Amino acid sequence: MKTTKLFKKLLLPALALPIAIGIFTNVNDVQAKITIEHSDQVESPEDFAKSTGTTVEGNKRDYEASQRVQNGETINDDGTSHKNKKITNNVKKQHYYRSYDFKGNNKKIIVKKNLFAHKHFSFAKKGKTHKLLKGQKFEVSKVVNYGKTTRLMLNNHTYITGNTRFVKLIK
Repeated sequence: MKTTKLFKKLLLPALALPIAIGIFTNVNDVQAKITIEHSDQVESPEDFAKSTGTTVEGNKRDYEASQRVQNGETINDDGTSHKNKKITNNVKKQHYYRSYDFKGNNKKIIVKKNLFAHKHFSFAKKGKTHKLLKGQKFEVSKVVNYGKTTRLMLNNHTYITGNTRFVKLIK
C-alpha cells in the first residue's frame, strides 16, 4: 500500500516529465498548439443570447449601460442614470497661521468663533483657562509649531489655535 502511494506521488510525475518535454521539442510545435480561431462573421444578437443563456433585451440593456458608464454616467439600481459630478469631501482643508504671518507690526488677531484658551500648547482638557468670545481682539507674542498645526501664544501666556477658521489676522 505504501509503495503504490509513493509510486503515484514521486515516480509517475518523474516519468511524465520527459514525455511532456519530448512533445514540445520544436518551437514551431508550441506555436502550432497555441492557435486562436477568429471568425469574420458577427453573431446575430439572437444567436449570441442563445449561446450565453441570456436575453436580447438584457444584452442591449447591459451594452447601453456600459456605454453610459464610459461617458461618465452612473447607473442607478432602477436602470436610470445621472451624470457624475466631481466627488469631493465636504471637509475643507485646514489652514493655520505660521510665524512669517506675524512679521513686523502684524501681531493682532480677532476671534472669529468662540474658543478656549489653554495653559499649555498641547491643549490638554484640564488646561483650559477661559473662553474667548467672537469679536475679541488679542495680541500674539509667539507662534508655536505643534505637529502639523500651530498654536498662538497670547501676551497673557495662554495658547489658542492658529486655525484660520477660528482666528483672523488684523493688518
